[in-house]
Amino acid sequence: MDMYVLDQEVTALDAALQIAIGAARLPLLLALAWHNRQRDTHLALRLVDQTRRLLGDLNFDPRLRIISNARLSLVEAEAKRLFADLDGAWEIAERACQHFTDCVEHRGAADAHYLLAIIAGDLGNLRRCNEELEKALVHARLVTDNARIWALEAEIASWAVLADLQSGAERWAHYFDHHNAHVEVQAAIFNFHGLLAFQSSKLGQAASWFMQTYEAALAVGHIHLAVLSAVNVGYAFARLNDHPAALEWKQRGLALARPTAWPASVGAALTQTGETLRQLKRLPAAQEILQEAIKTLSTLQGSRNYAIALNCLGCLWLDQEKYHVAYTTFLRLEQRAIALDQVVFLMDAQCGQAQALLHLGRPQSALESALRALELARAQNDAYHQVNALQVIATIPECEQLCANDLYADRINAPSPGLYFLRQAEYVANNIVGYRLPGDVLDAMAQEYAKLNDFAQAYACARAANTAREQNHSDDVANRAIAMQVHFETERARSEGEHHRQLAASEAKRAEVLQQTSETLERLGAIGQEITAHLDVEAVYAALDRHVHRLLDASCFAVYRLDEDGQALTAAFDIEAGVRLPVSHIAVDDPDSYAVRCLQERSEAMLNFSPEHDDPGQIPGTLVTLSALFAPLIIGERVLGVMTIQSVVQFAYGERERLIFRTLCAYGAIALDNADAYQKLQDAQAKLISQGKLAALGSLVAGVAHELNTPIGNCLIAASGLHEDTQIFLRRIKEQNLRRSDLQRYCEHSEKASGILLRGLTSAADLVRNFKQVAVDRDNARRSTFDLLDCVTKLQNDLGKLIQQSGHQLVIDVSPGILLDSYFDALEEVLANCLNNALLHAFVGRSHCQMSISARPLNGTPRRVQIEVADNGVGISDEHLKRIFDPFFTTRLGQGGNGLGLSISYNLVTALLGGQISARSKVGQGTVFVLDLPLCAVGGEGELP
Repeated sequence: MDMYVLDQEVTALDAALQIAIGAARLPLLLALAWHNRQRDTHLALRLVDQTRRLLGDLNFDPRLRIISNARLSLVEAEAKRLFADLDGAWEIAERACQHFTDCVEHRGAADAHYLLAIIAGDLGNLRRCNEELEKALVHARLVTDNARIWALEAEIASWAVLADLQSGAERWAHYFDHHNAHVEVQAAIFNFHGLLAFQSSKLGQAASWFMQTYEAALAVGHIHLAVLSAVNVGYAFARLNDHPAALEWKQRGLALARPTAWPASVGAALTQTGETLRQLKRLPAAQEILQEAIKTLSTLQGSRNYAIALNCLGCLWLDQEKYHVAYTTFLRLEQRAIALDQVVFLMDAQCGQAQALLHLGRPQSALESALRALELARAQNDAYHQVNALQVIATIPECEQLCANDLYADRINAPSPGLYFLRQAEYVANNIVGYRLPGDVLDAMAQEYAKLNDFAQAYACARAANTAREQNHSDDVANRAIAMQVHFETERARSEGEHHRQLAASEAKRAEVLQQTSETLERLGAIGQEITAHLDVEAVYAALDRHVHRLLDASCFAVYRLDEDGQALTAAFDIEAGVRLPVSHIAVDDPDSYAVRCLQERSEAMLNFSPEHDDPGQIPGTLVTLSALFAPLIIGERVLGVMTIQSVVQFAYGERERLIFRTLCAYGAIALDNADAYQKLQDAQAKLISQGKLAALGSLVAGVAHELNTPIGNCLIAASGLHEDTQIFLRRIKEQNLRRSDLQRYCEHSEKASGILLRGLTSAADLVRNFKQVAVDRDNARRSTFDLLDCVTKLQNDLGKLIQQSGHQLVIDVSPGILLDSYFDALEEVLANCLNNALLHAFVGRSHCQMSISARPLNGTPRRVQIEVADNGVGISDEHLKRIFDPFFTTRLGQGGNGLGLSISYNLVTALLGGQISARSKVGQGTVFVLDLPLCAVGGEGELP
């Protein structure tokens, strides 16, 4: 029996149980009890009772009876454990373990030891927890149960990184291949990776892993882990100062936990929700929730969840300036951390005690506690706790004695002890990926500088603090807006998908009670998959029509869709005797229409008529209906329309036909709703693409106009002046009043004007030529086979004089023998544009700088080469980096840049050379352009020699 299974497998077991009789019910009841142990614990216990009655009533093999009872005992033990009766859970699980061992049932023994390990962990006995996990692993390996082996190893790995991050990471970090793992153990592996990332202060990665854990755990009914993973996602977001997202995930976990009434799950969710409220300064609400969490977890004081709740409550007391209570709470946390052998909690306890002791007038004791926390954090390479400890130390006057002997004394220079430790906190914080130094640390640095009368630095730190807060606020608003949209779309898709799955499963289940063969049931399922696979409305109608006529007697089949205004039903598809009828409309207030009655009442209708029946709704020229079925097409609370089949045979439809038709209607409603949604999505995408093209065209036209405006404007001014001088010159000739000085002046003006005209028109012509290159001319490009080093060498010779005059240096690192079947001139132009970009932008205010061109074949990707053009210049800001390939984007407008070089390069690489071009840069550290090219350009013929 598997440890966990997907929801659809549970549904299939339930459906099979409905038709099973006698001894055949035993394996189904046993499996349902086991797989519902967390999905619906109370239901699982009722199934345990039913199974035990069945075991007592029928004559089963003694060994089977013992093994089945032991499995049922594990369900009962897990229920007790979930409801915090740990002693009772241990007793039952231990007894079941013995039964499995006696019967040499290794899978059952593995599950029993696994449950004992979890209970030991809840009791805080980590030594026993690890012992039981190892025993479980032995049993799983005896039967080569890979799913159980991976799940147990993931659990062992999780405890290992919690106990000792460095050794745990060395042993397990690269062990698991979650992509190939069985679905039932993916959640455990994702959870391990999340814990490893979290303990390593890689908070963004941790949040991502825990999100995957949440989805995987929900899919297999591992509700307890789903609650914890949702809480952990929130915890990671909180550590990244994204409190709205943190609160959303923690409340999601709480909403999932509340209905279960499991103390561990509810307590964990309450704790983290209260912690986020505390960080949002909603202290009264946070106190109420955290005290409820402590009360809920009171029976689990040996668990990690209880320790976390103590830590959050201690921080709350500090915020409320209740320092005596805070100190006592952190002492309790220290005791729990030592019992659990959890360094993270010990660091939290020491930091919390230090803050409380400082406010209680015991600075020396506070310093000792803070130093212990810092020492532990450094030993664990825990950047986050180092920042916390350093902040606390910086506030303690007695910290002065520590500076000379500190670990970072030779790296950080600061004029005061407090400033030294704050600067060190800043140094450490910069090494946390995705972490932004809090504004209060920068404010504290500003205050330290102010104390030293260094008001310039104090002002700079204060501004940095404000900038950090503003950036946090801006990021929060932008991220929240995106997150809300993604959340809405994701949740809506998940909700609708789940509803559709439940509806299809429900209808399939009702079809199963028909006295049909398994072949018919399989056929209905396949039909449903085919119908719902279509995203085109007409294809859905055609599929429905085909299967209706195969399964039912239907001389007429029609689908009526409700108009958008809700005032009429339109016969979107109406076919009789193989002939498509014209589109017709029925008002929703038509008293004679059965379709309207079905729509208004939202219920099925099965009608039978006598041959003499006078039907007022009969359409002239159509067949006389003697039997009919009408059913609404419903999705949730929405009615899409009505579907009907009609027959010329009296009493053509019974309960079997009615249920088959109901099933087809359910599939049809799902398919039509999906098709409508897909069409709306396509319309929206088309609109967005159209808007994007118009915006891009507008930007392009504006750029061309702007660039051409200057040279053409200069030409117009010069031509106008020359025209005026010529008029004066001709007038004086006509008046015979021309002097030698007039002729001299006219010639000089003409020479200057013609020079301006020549330069302006040349500039405009060059710009038009460059602009034409934005659209790559593939037909006229010359293709050849060449050595990459030859291309780079030619470029070096062409630009050698320009580079030498600039005072900079070009370094070539390209091995000979890299042959390309591509476009020599296009590649040379791309590389030249990258170098010219560096000469124009990268070395402003710098001398004796360096550019380089390097190339290497890509490992693992045959027949591709990666070329890098790098410089050690001033770098590109993030704001500009994302726009450098846009046409006419330049930061040197009017100073030699027209913004077309890199845009042309992008088009040449992607459209002609068949590769990709990207750039990475950091301000002050230079820029690297990366070309990923095929050795044989796209569309090329033949192979390289």
